[in-house]
Formats: sequence, C-alpha cells, structure tokens
Amino acid sequence: MGRQCSGMDNFSRLPDELVLRIISLLPMKDAVLLLLPPSLFTCETLVVLKLSVYSEFGQDVSDELSLKVPANVCLPSLKVLHLVDSTFSDDCCKRLFSNCPVLEDLKCSFKESNWKFIVCNPTLKRLTITSTEYHDGRSEIVVNTPGLDYLELSVWDVYSCTFLNVQALAKANIHFLYNEWEDYDKTYINALANLMKAISNIQTLRISGSTLYEFSCIDIPIPRFNNVTHLTIASCKECGFPELQYILACCESLETLVLEDGLGCQWDSGEGTISWSSSQEEDEFIRLSFCMKKIVFLWFEGSEVEIELAKYFLQSAEVLESMEIHIKAGYQDQLEITKEELQRLPRASNECIVDIV
Repeated sequence: MGRQCSGMDNFSRLPDELVLRIISLLPMKDAVLLLLPPSLFTCETLVVLKLSVYSEFGQDVSDELSLKVPANVCLPSLKVLHLVDSTFSDDCCKRLFSNCPVLEDLKCSFKESNWKFIVCNPTLKRLTITSTEYHDGRSEIVVNTPGLDYLELSVWDVYSCTFLNVQALAKANIHFLYNEWEDYDKTYINALANLMKAISNIQTLRISGSTLYEFSCIDIPIPRFNNVTHLTIASCKECGFPELQYILACCESLETLVLEDGLGCQWDSGEGTISWSSSQEEDEFIRLSFCMKKIVFLWFEGSEVEIELAKYFLQSAEVLESMEIHIKAGYQDQLEITKEELQRLPRASNECIVDIV
C-alpha cells in the first residue's frame, strides 16, 4: 500500500524485510496500527485498499482494533475498498465512504454484533455486506447509492434496513437470516420487507432458500418482481415447494430458473411426490412455467420429487428451450436409468433440449 502513495511516512519506505521484522517484534495491536498511518487516508494515488483485522501471523485483533478514520480523510482515486471483519463507529463509516468520490466496489464484513452500516455515495456500483457470525443483536443498514448495479447481502438479525435511490440496481444476491422469529418485534419483520421492496425492480435475483422460508413465516407479502428474468434459488434444501410457488408467482417475466443444491425433505409430501393442496394450485404452477426458456438443476440427486418437478416443467413450459441437469458428484452411476427416463419425458416445447451432465 505504502509504495503507491507519495505522501506515506518514512516507515512505509523501509525495505519489506525490515518492516516484517519490526512488526514481528510488536504486540499485534501496535503492529496493525503501525501499518495504518494517517497518511494512508489522504493518499491521492491509491486505487485499491483491502484491510482485514486478521493478520498474516494468524491472530485475530478484532476485539482490540477499531478502524480510526481521520477527519481529513480523502481518497480521490480509490475505486475498490474491502474491509474484512470490520469494527468502526458510525461517524467513521460515513466519513470514509463519503470521501471516496470515485468509489465503485465496496465490500464490508462484520464479526461483532450491533453493527451499523451507512453508505451514501453516488458512484458506487457494487456493494457487498456480510456478517460472518451469528449474533443476537440490533444491526442496521442504511444505503443511499443512486449508481448501484449489484447488491450482495449475507447477514444475520438486521433490525433496520433502509435503501434509498437504488433504482439503477440490476442484480442482487440475498441471504437474510433471523435466529427465531418469535423473538423479534415487527421492526425486524419490516427490515426484511423493506429490503425486498427496495430490490423489486432488479432483473437478476439470487436468493437463498432460507430467506424464502423466513418470508413465509411472516404476514407481509413478498413484492412482485416484474422485471426479474433470471432467478436462482440457492440452498433449495432450506425451503420447500410452497416457497418455490410463492416466488415464481411474483416473477411473471421469468425466463431462466436455477435450482441449487438439490431438493430437501421439505419438498416431499411423505410419498415421494409434490403435494398439491388443490387442482387450482397445480394449474397456477403450470401457468407460471409458461414464460420460462431455461431451467437448471444443480447438484441433482435423482430423488422422486426432483424427477417429478422436472417432469412438471417439461410438460408445462411451452417455450422452454433447454433444461440442464447437473448430477451431483458420486451419483452418476446410480442415476443411469434416471437419465434415460428424463430424456424420454414428454415435452410441451418441441424445441426443448434436455442436457444431463
């Protein structure tokens, strides 16, 4: 880092071997502080900055070290900023992010509980926020980024979630979790609802099965995703067939559906089949398949419910062009008969190609 900034202090100009020797003799807290001189935050040529509270020596100093951002911070060339297992105050957070006038890629991960993330930046294009461990807390997210194109959230127990001016958002990857819903008041529920509403204009959505399951536990309806053409459900085993119907009903323009990680016991009625509560429900599911052009199964295990779901898609998706089935490692030999069965299934679309790999 120091080599890129002409204004760095004398310590940063020392040979790397000497710097490492000095650091190895210091307590970890002092060593990390030494590596982050104030001049770092006024470097005019710094383009990429990645900071972690985990040192090269394998020590975790997150409980000791809070990132200190000087009042005169200004990083006019910084485009990429990654803060791993960060600890900093609300003011430091806002001050740092607001004084990076060309920032495009921001990634923050939090290890502690009760964190608050605030970013207001017109040039930001990619934003990733993760909390690396579960904590029972009251964390908050405030985002005001009119240029944002991609959002990734993998967080626990967010108490408040506010998104402003994110109309440009095109892609989102959402893994939003709570410990136990009965332990939370309506404010937590609204945080999830606010998030889903904020991203409702996107075109590409990857959402975890557990997030869909969380939504099924609350009384607030999921918003419509009328512009989503590509939907991936990650960790399908963490939700069930009702959650799939639920999200498909909100994506009427869907063209590509990807199901990751097989289908779990929640998908099974107990008889190895999908359970329909009524013929109307089945008809609605078939209707939702009409616009799909591509369906992908990842880590396919060949269970009866997986085969039945593939059959329903093939028989109902009239414009389907391809179905890709990626068999899970270790299941190839035992699914030879199943592969032949899938290839013989009748199809609503004469153009559909079934590719089993």
